[in-house]
Amino acid sequence: FPGWAWKPRAGIKLLGAPLGDAEFCASLTEDRIEKAGELLEALGEHPHAQAALLLLRYCSSFSKLVYSARTVPPALHSGPLAKFGSAMRTTLERIAGDALPDRSWALAQISVVQGGLGMRDPLTHAPAAYLASLHFTRELCGRIDPQFDPADAGGGSWSDAADADFRAGILDGAAVRLPAHKSQQHMSALVDAASMDRLLRENQHDAAFLAHVSLCRLPGAGTWLTASPADDGREIDTPLFRVTLKRRVRAPVFEADGFCPCCGQVLDRWGDHAEVCACGGDRTTRHNALRNAVYDEAAEGGCRPEREKAGLLPPRPSVDGLADALDGHGRRPADVWIPRGPDGTGEALDFAATSGMQASLFRDAARSPELVFERYEHFKRQHLSTDTACRTAGFRFVPMIIEAHGGGWSPSARRMLDWIAGQAAAVSGESRSEVTLRIAQRISCTLQRESARAVLKRFSSLPAPAQSSGWVQGVDAWQ
Repeated sequence: FPGWAWKPRAGIKLLGAPLGDAEFCASLTEDRIEKAGELLEALGEHPHAQAALLLLRYCSSFSKLVYSARTVPPALHSGPLAKFGSAMRTTLERIAGDALPDRSWALAQISVVQGGLGMRDPLTHAPAAYLASLHFTRELCGRIDPQFDPADAGGGSWSDAADADFRAGILDGAAVRLPAHKSQQHMSALVDAASMDRLLRENQHDAAFLAHVSLCRLPGAGTWLTASPADDGREIDTPLFRVTLKRRVRAPVFEADGFCPCCGQVLDRWGDHAEVCACGGDRTTRHNALRNAVYDEAAEGGCRPEREKAGLLPPRPSVDGLADALDGHGRRPADVWIPRGPDGTGEALDFAATSGMQASLFRDAARSPELVFERYEHFKRQHLSTDTACRTAGFRFVPMIIEAHGGGWSPSARRMLDWIAGQAAAVSGESRSEVTLRIAQRISCTLQRESARAVLKRFSSLPAPAQSSGWVQGVDAWQ
């Protein structure tokens, strides 16, 4: 119960110590931090980065201090909470294999849905935890202790101080419209919203960063963060995972910009170029990996899929000059063909991974990331009149568009994958939600794994940082 860990007039002792001592309250949190510190140190040395991050997020971060945050007023243990937040950052940096800039750590503290890692800072979220606990246990505390002050008229529960700390950490408009009944989840979401607003305002002139955050907030973009390293396509090796993790929090992958060894263009320090580079065959490898993952899931669901089915559309007329390019064998609009889809007709699934960080697109993506899907799907449907030709032939053309930078999925891709998951669940007997999550995680991990591989491929060929040559030094001396 809130206040019972320190309230003097309750007359209760914990571990034989008086509960009215503020220093004792802080020692409770210190004790938890000391025990969790050993776990954090071990996680930093864990050889499997993907497993280490899962353990950090779910077992070793704010979750270790939720009880203390809910039962002790924030002001009484702010020091230990800040200390634990610093330890969390250190562990995350060791998992990533490199120091993280302050901006990246701030982004990591945002929820996964909003584009971060969900690494909530205990000091920032402690007021929300304490106020929520105080609100929902007032009645029960009064039934147990007749002297309990539910309105905190005497200030014994420190509710005013906690409320002031909480309101200082959220947006002004949200503070005005606070509901009467506040859950910890709702209040922490308000804290996240304020943190995100502050982060975006501080980087309002960095259009690439704004685009990155928008793209990482698309549906499905953070699914790989929830995947366990199972040997079914959901495991990401440590070198690849570290690249993916850095890119998620917009930390530099390379020390400086350089030149791409595959195409000769500028290779930015964030690794964005590797997603769109037309040389080296990485885009084809990524495309085929995504196609194969969906094909395997559809096969397990009894959907009778076929890869690259030929003869779905007749050859192009010779007068348009394209027939020779197609070898006269007809067009293949389906990377994966499903003979009977959700509507009872054939479905031609055409896969494409496109990056919203392209030079011609990232400014628009910062304002409206959904444009990435709309524009590329329109291009796919209009190219060679593919959509019209498929409807004329009696089947549906379904562009399966995936945003390569953040990892979000287009609405048409989500609908089709949800249907495949339903078919697979019916065959396996598992719950539909479990199968849907597994398929989503597998596809998300596949995308991130192949994108990271393309980045590392170029990293090995980067030149060493430039140093002053003897000739330059000689010229300087002469001048």
